[in-house]
Amino acid sequence: MNYRTLFSLFVVLTLLLSITPVFAANDVDMYFFIVPGCPHCENLRDWISTIESNHPTLNVIEVNGAQDQQMFKEFLSNYSVPINTWGQVPRVFIGNYTCLGDSPCIETLEEKITYCENNVCESPVAVEEKIDLSKLIGLAVADSVSPCELAVMTLLLTVLFLKEPEKKYKVLLGGFAFALGIYLTYFTFGLAIIFGFKSFVDLASFDKSFLYSLLAIFAIIIGLINFRDFLKPNDPMGEVPKAWRPKMNDFIKKTTSVPGAFLVGIIVSLFLTPCTIGPYFVAGGILAGVPWSSALPWLVLYDFIFILPMIILTFILYFGLSGVEKATEWRNKKAKYLHLLSAIILIGLGISMLMGWI
Repeated sequence: MNYRTLFSLFVVLTLLLSITPVFAANDVDMYFFIVPGCPHCENLRDWISTIESNHPTLNVIEVNGAQDQQMFKEFLSNYSVPINTWGQVPRVFIGNYTCLGDSPCIETLEEKITYCENNVCESPVAVEEKIDLSKLIGLAVADSVSPCELAVMTLLLTVLFLKEPEKKYKVLLGGFAFALGIYLTYFTFGLAIIFGFKSFVDLASFDKSFLYSLLAIFAIIIGLINFRDFLKPNDPMGEVPKAWRPKMNDFIKKTTSVPGAFLVGIIVSLFLTPCTIGPYFVAGGILAGVPWSSALPWLVLYDFIFILPMIILTFILYFGLSGVEKATEWRNKKAKYLHLLSAIILIGLGISMLMGWI
């Protein structure tokens, strides 16, 4: 089996592993209305927690019926619930089915959950969970302008160009292969982050609004680290640790082929994690709040924006709009301003999330 065949198989296997969670079962949304202090609500909540491990695609949305009265009324009305039982809890809605009380729900819900996992269950109430476009794109842009990412890309293209300057097309193909390797690896990381957040929220019965606030604070912290790196460009905190750099550079300098650039992209992704994972972690936490069917397209978009500067840099060098030396010089001079741009975006997003503006 030659190198090219191994390369093709690796790409196919990576894609298959990336999309496996989507086809396991249908996402099942179950709306669980409670009122604090209700013992029957606590009893039903405890029972739900015991069956959640058997239904990994079950998404339990717990709603305080006393606070979200408008939402509660909308569900009750659309499910044609007798008005004399309005306001009573615990009340559960799943698909086109609803139940009231801990005992009736415990007797019937698991059968309904299993049915909805294997069939399309449409709810009479269309509850649209939205992801703010500006928020996700802002995080992706802040992630994509990471100076260490551009430094690695420039080094790789320099190596490919200097080894065979007469084969300029290798710069183009090598740049694309490297970007693809990073894209697939980060896409897999993204799936793991989203799955981890979903599992944590479900297992810990974590309040999603509190988690959202924590993500906002984390975004601000990452932004402050970038601002610190702008002020102290010679001693950055948010880049690849110095102890890792010789090994990473050694991997890159050994690259001699297009398939090799792809594999190096995968390996180097691990080295880039300390300087790129912050915004991605925040984005993964946000995407964990929506079903997989909604989260995946956003993840695809995020990762495309993340590698877009790599693709642009590849075209610039290939078409001779700038030399390798000039690109490297530009990156070294402007690195601190890229940190400043990331800082402004992340701090602005974090504050906006905390204030409820987005």
